Amino acid sequence: SNGTVFALRLENMSLSGELDVQALGSMRGLKSVSFMRNGFEGPVPRGLDRLLSLVHLYLAHNRFSGEIDGDLFDGMKALVKVHLEGNQFSGEIPKSLGKLPKLTELNLEDNMFTGKLPAFKQKNLVTVNVANNQLEGRIPMTLGLMNSTFFFGNKGLCGRPL
Repeated sequence: SNGTVFALRLENMSLSGELDVQALGSMRGLKSVSFMRNGFEGPVPRGLDRLLSLVHLYLAHNRFSGEIDGDLFDGMKALVKVHLEGNQFSGEIPKSLGKLPKLTELNLEDNMFTGKLPAFKQKNLVTVNVANNQLEGRIPMTLGLMNSTFFFGNKGLCGRPL
């Protein structure tokens, strides 16, 4: 083998502080990153948008907070699964998530996202879970066949499948 790192998994390790993943940008073969169930806080990890080969991103169940730049995921075209649930993210759901061509799973529940849901037009989308946020407006028709529980806990949301 040529010493390529494909996955980095640091879960349930009581890690804390702000997370900076800029150093991982040199790992060209990195496909999966998981920092789930730790105590990381502060904004989205710096350098995340440089991990262009990522297929799976798991940042769930930490204490990340603040707004996520709308274009953060623009260059991350390989992403299939994005799990950001159980944090304190706020502001609008990044529009760039709606443009990821291969996305099948997006979990954003239990955060503090506000505003309207972006239009998700991906053909292979199976899960868009935004339960327990502060979203409002009509659910895009492209999400009308999703499980209704994925939208619970957002007082301002309306339309199918609710």
